Amino acid sequence: MKSSFRISGLPLANFAPLFALNESDLAKKRARRLIVDAKPGFPCRVSLRDAEIGERVILLPFAHQPVDSPYCSSGPIFVREKAEKHFCLQTKFRKPSVAGCFRYALTTKMG
Repeated sequence: MKSSFRISGLPLANFAPLFALNESDLAKKRARRLIVDAKPGFPCRVSLRDAEIGERVILLPFAHQPVDSPYCSSGPIFVREKAEKHFCLQTKFRKPSVAGCFRYALTTKMG
């Protein structure tokens, strides 16, 4: 049996206007502009690539689970100024059997 999954970056259009804001306006949105000083360390959530040293990024909070429940959740993300479009990968993989997972768990635990 095969299953499929998709890895997708966030849409650039959601963040592009942030790059036109000054530092004060960014702060009102709890965001800040940074210059990348290490690689890896600044993973862009649009392109799903690490930003290059010297590149400008925006660090901002992002609600990745915006629901009205105890499961509501957000976290910090980086968005590269040079991100062109969001990354998307779709692939298929063979679903492991329960027996195969059990064997893997035993060999991993027992070494």
